[in-house]
Amino acid sequence: SGMPSFTIGGSTSDATHYKILTAASGYGFKDHADAATNPLRFDTSKGVGWSGGDDYGAGCVLNEAYARLVGLQIKLTTGTATGIKIAAYNVLIDGCIVESAHDRARLLFNSAGYTVTLKNSVFYGRGETQENAPLYLYRGTAINCVFAQYSDIGSKSSYLIFGNYSSITLTNCGLFGSSAAKGGSSSLSATNCYTDQSSPPSGFTTVAFDTSTGSGFEGTSST
Repeated sequence: SGMPSFTIGGSTSDATHYKILTAASGYGFKDHADAATNPLRFDTSKGVGWSGGDDYGAGCVLNEAYARLVGLQIKLTTGTATGIKIAAYNVLIDGCIVESAHDRARLLFNSAGYTVTLKNSVFYGRGETQENAPLYLYRGTAINCVFAQYSDIGSKSSYLIFGNYSSITLTNCGLFGSSAAKGGSSSLSATNCYTDQSSPPSGFTTVAFDTSTGSGFEGTSST
């Protein structure tokens, strides 16, 4: 069956008037009794989430400025779907788990040239994408996020993030499982970031990706 697809849009929004999609109180993965020690992966026994795949479609299309996704789990199970597609400026993704369970997933995330902020979220790819990287972040900011490809897969994308024509800012982020942090012409500014790449760009420290210890990486920014 296809991934249940929905669009946030249809209203006039601004920085103080916007729509939020989140789990009902008590039903999110962060509400689970063991949330502090649970693995950060898609698991509907720990909280609500949705999974599936729709040919060349997206699980969620954010078509309204300032829209927010907060505390949700999304998993792709087919090779041609996109998890989250951005179609408006100033969108926020906060506290989400986005994962691919297919070895040829199209995209976990596509900002499509719009400005977006990613916070406190994890994005996991399980195989080579049909694009340049699992995440298309053309312009925007990521704070306290982890972007990773699993080590036990046969073929991986060369990059974790791909962006053109603008700038990408990373703070307290971890990028693991690719040969390069970013592809494309967008500039990259990184502060207090970690990666398993042997020769990372400025702003990164090289560490091994160890799920039992979190690679010594812990996001601490309050912004």
